[in-house]
Amino acid sequence: MVRKGDRFELTLRGFSPSELKVCADRQCANYGMTVCESEIRPCLVSPGGHVRLYEGHFVAERDETAAAS
Repeated sequence: MVRKGDRFELTLRGFSPSELKVCADRQCANYGMTVCESEIRPCLVSPGGHVRLYEGHFVAERDETAAAS
């Protein structure tokens, strides 16, 4: 995670976009953050055109509702 003020940037790699979303949500929740922006794209493609690995870039901000309770 890279911190920029009250925003964090997280880069993850995985085998499916849904796996990346779940992992990012879990990691951010550990720090009281929620994902506010995300971009997932293929980063490793086989010669036959099949996506083998995805890379996700996530931006998270402090979860004010969790901080208030």
